[in-house]
Amino acid sequence: MPKLDLDQIVTDMGKAALPLLKDGAKKAKEYGKSEAEKMARTAALLAAGIKKGTIDEDEARLVLDVQKNASRSILLTITGLGIVAVEKAINAALAVLKQGIETATGIAL
Repeated sequence: MPKLDLDQIVTDMGKAALPLLKDGAKKAKEYGKSEAEKMARTAALLAAGIKKGTIDEDEARLVLDVQKNASRSILLTITGLGIVAVEKAINAALAVLKQGIETATGIAL
């Protein structure tokens, strides 16, 4: 029966998991950047409107509250994307680990 090569399994697990984590991070970064830009545009709109007198304090608070809730939804989506990426990475790494065990023992887990 072949010997279990731990160094190779660790390397292969990393190769299987890392791209999934990087992809999840890329998606999260895209969502985060887009949301930050929306928040900045809202701030600029409010500042300009308040300065011109077309937006009063109550309206500004309302718009800011709506923006906060929208941003919360997007940021929770980012959290969910991270969880999905981690789950995919764990599953990929475990598949490599199981294959290594099966190769070394002949037993499929």
